[in-house]
Amino acid sequence: MLILGYHGVSLDDEHEWDPALFMQPRSLRRRFEILRELECTILGLSEALQRLNTRRLPERAVVLTFDDGLYDFHKNVLPLAQEFGYPVTVYQSTFYTLYPFPVFPVMLGYLLWKGAGRVLSMRLEVQQEWSLSRSNRETVRAEILSWVARQKLSAAAKKDLLEQIADRLGLPYADILARRILQLMTPDEIADASARGASVEMHTHRHHSPTDRSAFMDEIITNRDIIEKATGRKPVHFCYPSGRYDPRFFGWLQSLGVESAVIGRAGLALAGGNPYALPRFIDTQVAPESTFRAWLSGVAEMIPRRAVDHSVTSEDELVATKSGVGG
Repeated sequence: MLILGYHGVSLDDEHEWDPALFMQPRSLRRRFEILRELECTILGLSEALQRLNTRRLPERAVVLTFDDGLYDFHKNVLPLAQEFGYPVTVYQSTFYTLYPFPVFPVMLGYLLWKGAGRVLSMRLEVQQEWSLSRSNRETVRAEILSWVARQKLSAAAKKDLLEQIADRLGLPYADILARRILQLMTPDEIADASARGASVEMHTHRHHSPTDRSAFMDEIITNRDIIEKATGRKPVHFCYPSGRYDPRFFGWLQSLGVESAVIGRAGLALAGGNPYALPRFIDTQVAPESTFRAWLSGVAEMIPRRAVDHSVTSEDELVATKSGVGG
């Protein structure tokens, strides 16, 4: 069984900023068309795992999953999934569902990208000035994120900081906000997605997986409770933020009644495998159509790949990731 993973589907130019995270709507439509052309059987996640465990999967069984739960899922993915009749799963992070403003770490990177060629002048510990370019904007982003972490800024203060940065770069921030770019679905939108057939599952509250048991459990329980309050159903599936995990998480998830978890390693989900370390193929804007077709046919699974360690070895590895949607 192939579990396909996606992140955002652009509302505007997000795929130009980060094609590894965002796909154009027309690109996702083409992927759905290929699934239909190849006569793949698209299953909901729960049904697919049940069939996998009982060895009753149809040929070319595929599960469609989307991470984070950004507004673009509601705007772009849901209508397309309904048009094709495909069940979809969204792994929903929840901190920013409670606040009507963008995800800070991601929006910071987006603004610095849009401000390329301009000068950003602002005071952190000292007055600093950067001429933004492709080569330095990740360094600038890291410096700002580090300062924000040291200052322990609140969500509201981070919101103000984004407005300040956009203003100093001369960017049309009001328009970006109005279009809901890089904002999560609201509880009402999560409820609507669930009512329209999407399976809303867990992705932690703040998009990070603490290696302390109590903190990890709090992340899952808070995430689960917010989703359950919005949808009326208790989620039972989980996606590790950024695909990173610690083997200790397996027992912790099981104790909370979680039935499955997906990781960041590409591969096919096999009967008898660890349900808390299910592989996925993360499809992106830059993945060639030939690669996508190879995974659907199973050929790609036979091609040797460089081993990548997705385990969590320290809390620091989970800080300030590009795709992070935490507080």
